[in-house]
Amino acid sequence: MKKIVFLATYLRSGSTWLRFLLTNLLYKEVETSREIDQFIPEIPMLEEIFKPLPTDRDLIVKTHLPLSRALISGRPVVGAIYLVRNPFDVTVSLANFYLRGTQGIESKGEEEIEKVRQYYLDHMLDWGAPHPCYRDGVGAWTNHVASWMGNDELKVPVLLIRYEDLLKDPESELKRICRSIELDIDADRIERAIKLSSWENMKRLEEHEIQHREEGIFYNKIVHQGVEKGFRFLYKGQASISKNVLVEEQVERGIRTFSPLLQWLNYSPPDI
Repeated sequence: MKKIVFLATYLRSGSTWLRFLLTNLLYKEVETSREIDQFIPEIPMLEEIFKPLPTDRDLIVKTHLPLSRALISGRPVVGAIYLVRNPFDVTVSLANFYLRGTQGIESKGEEEIEKVRQYYLDHMLDWGAPHPCYRDGVGAWTNHVASWMGNDELKVPVLLIRYEDLLKDPESELKRICRSIELDIDADRIERAIKLSSWENMKRLEEHEIQHREEGIFYNKIVHQGVEKGFRFLYKGQASISKNVLVEEQVERGIRTFSPLLQWLNYSPPDI
């Protein structure tokens, strides 16, 4: 069996963009979002924790699960890349993500949609995760980060990548990733992968797949109603998206929930 490196992230932390970058860099130019799962398969939730993975090549495997003995048991895991994002921005993006999949969303007015949005925001800010994250085995943001970054017992080497640093300097962060998985990739290939994985190109692909009802990361029948209502998988693609969205009282609740990892990761709450 070949080697496995996990690409681990909490939901809405930039893993789709990083998978586009790595697929364009290491495998081929991405033409459809379905290809991403072919080259960088995923174990998204607890019920799939024991799913079989290809054994004919070295793998990068994306997961939203916290690190556990069950996740790595029987697998030749040699390391992990942990992509983290400011939890306040995760909170805002996650609410949009769950709105996109809300059944009956097409018949809801703006006031009802805002109530649903606040429901998901409140769960993240008070409990560290909306209830679907607990249901699917992802758990709270703080526990998720701690499982991967404090895994002394399981001894999995982890490279920490901040989403904000990847946005600011994707070339340097991709070079760090390549070094960590012992790949020698020239600068031209990295530059090309960054261009191919631009926000504009990804948005163009998303709208194409929605228009043509091509199932993949960006569109499927489950989220059809939300898509028709205007919600998209690709939300902002920026840092500091929680600014001017969360009010002071929400920020204070988030500080209580996300501390002390905020300081350890050099994150600040949004300015109000």
